[in-house]
Amino acid sequence: MRIGFDISQTGGKKAGCGFYADSLINNILSTDKKNEYTLLTNFGSFYHDRLMGFRYPYTDKKISYGPRIISKRAATKYWSGKEGYTFLNGFNIVHANNYWCPPWEIKSKLIYTLYDISVIENPKWSTSKNNGGCRAGLINASKYATNIVAISNATKQAFLSKFPYVDEKKINVIYPASRFRGNKQGKDFAKPKNKIFRDEIPFLLSVGTIEPRKNQAFLLSVYDQFRNQSKQVIPLIFAGKKGWLTDNFMQEAKKSKWSADIHLLGYVNESELSWLYQNCLINLYPSLYEGFGLPVLEGLKEGAATVCSNTTSMPEIIGDCGIMASPTDKEGWVDGIELLVRNKVKRLELKEKSVLRAELFSWERSTNQILELYESLRN
Repeated sequence: MRIGFDISQTGGKKAGCGFYADSLINNILSTDKKNEYTLLTNFGSFYHDRLMGFRYPYTDKKISYGPRIISKRAATKYWSGKEGYTFLNGFNIVHANNYWCPPWEIKSKLIYTLYDISVIENPKWSTSKNNGGCRAGLINASKYATNIVAISNATKQAFLSKFPYVDEKKINVIYPASRFRGNKQGKDFAKPKNKIFRDEIPFLLSVGTIEPRKNQAFLLSVYDQFRNQSKQVIPLIFAGKKGWLTDNFMQEAKKSKWSADIHLLGYVNESELSWLYQNCLINLYPSLYEGFGLPVLEGLKEGAATVCSNTTSMPEIIGDCGIMASPTDKEGWVDGIELLVRNKVKRLELKEKSVLRAELFSWERSTNQILELYESLRN
């Protein structure tokens, strides 16, 4: 079969969607020996990275590349018109991975990766531009996708609650996995150069793009209360690039009584992130809403004791291998942090259980499930 696979978000400084598509296509190309793939470095009129056409390094004989469109204006014209429609009809399967979905039915079988429906659940978490693009993609997917790959059961159920006319049998739950190997060897492991890490003091870690849905401003208030109650000086480290609507978070960080111990690393590379997970005292993930919650699983894989929210998909990931609390329950979060800070035995217990829990999520399994889905759609 000829398969068009969207890799448009797998470029520089990628986030969750990009890591998902990148890990999946890498595993597909190393596993699938019979199908041909066209990698779509540009896909759709919503998301556009003008450098993607020059970044992707694949040279495998069974791949080719789709149109490499430099300007967003030209991309919008192409994918909204006859050229884009004709191009997509040249495949047996098209796999969409960046929220955009063709606004019409195509002859090819269309698979749509469903990350979450947060833009519908709470538009205030994002910008109007992002809301509009993602929302249009979700609506079009509900109408035109042959199959939908949901990255968690919570995401599947949320989608069906908003689009009840979609046949539940068309939605396949296929979990992502961690990109890390879970050890302290090789190129996956490098201490960040920031001076805060030179003295090897314990630290709390929060990973993720800074944005309202990730709830980092709430974590600042939790940290303030924890420090007010605790006699231990434990820095709070944020690893993640600035997203949208960050003003409130930045203001709260600056005015905190403990601002000297709050460190914003910005975007960190994979080897540094691996080190942070493996060396943090506690991995904290207070997100309000997640389609999956990759930093939770990544932390588990790297053996981090974790406190995360008890909402949406996160209970599916962590099971009983961490502490969960409501993302609005400050007292619950402070209690969870204090418990793990004080109780080394509990921390070590969670670390051991976390690594075993993470083994339930593997790219080998997910890739095989995707390829089985592709095969089921063979004409």
